[in-house]
Amino acid sequence: MNNKKAQNEIVGFVLIVVLVVVIGVIFLGISLRKAHPVSVKDAELSSFLESGMRYTSECAVSYEPDYDNMQDLIKSCYNNRNCRNNLSACDVLNLTYTEMLKASFPVGEDRPVKAHILNISFKSMGNNTPPEEILLIKSGEYGNCSIERGAESVQAGFNGNIYARMSLCYT
Repeated sequence: MNNKKAQNEIVGFVLIVVLVVVIGVIFLGISLRKAHPVSVKDAELSSFLESGMRYTSECAVSYEPDYDNMQDLIKSCYNNRNCRNNLSACDVLNLTYTEMLKASFPVGEDRPVKAHILNISFKSMGNNTPPEEILLIKSGEYGNCSIERGAESVQAGFNGNIYARMSLCYT
């Protein structure tokens, strides 16, 4: 008689534990399904940001033919320098990244990518201020994203860090 009573208590305990776990999973599913787009950290975008920093621009700040890569061009833009062809480093930076984005992730109604945002900022070492925005490129309508892919990159540089963040919107 005592064995059956103990077995009934164990079965009851197991049922309570299973019920609590099921309720926990349901609440977790509901909290993850809020009306936010699905955000995916993307290896392709990370590679784009990393390799984009090493892309050689058409700007030579020091002397020709020593053309700056994008990482150095960001620093030159931050320091308000000009290229040898009298264009602003910031103008060349904006133009080059805009063309890179158009070629790599074209935006349009008939395309999978509906919008993209690229934000590049620079933070000097030794101060407690937030990073200063250097470049912001937005293209397309960023309202109805069902899937949002994104990536970020931090590049260490002489006297500061470069922060690059990019996201793509799919509907």
